[in-house]
Amino acid sequence: MGSLKLRDSVGKDGKNASIDVKLIKALINVYSRISKEDTFTVEEKCDEKLIKAINNFQKSIADNSLADFKTQLKSKTNWPAVPKDRFNRRNTYLEKAK
Repeated sequence: MGSLKLRDSVGKDGKNASIDVKLIKALINVYSRISKEDTFTVEEKCDEKLIKAINNFQKSIADNSLADFKTQLKSKTNWPAVPKDRFNRRNTYLEKAK
């Protein structure tokens, strides 16, 4: 399986390369489907709707706090579809991470 890598920043004051904007829209669409929110047409434009979605995603995950983000990642209720072994490996990794 290939990896998904951003080449540069996306959002307000970001470089907003078309390939990165498409990737962010696709990833936010996954989150939006789970949250039963509107999705994006995956196109190259970084507009206000995408910037708002990025901000909402970041705020909903952890309000930009690493400690809160770790707490969100460790909560099984937030990730019901993640297989137990993968969830446990992630938590083991997070325990070791600083």
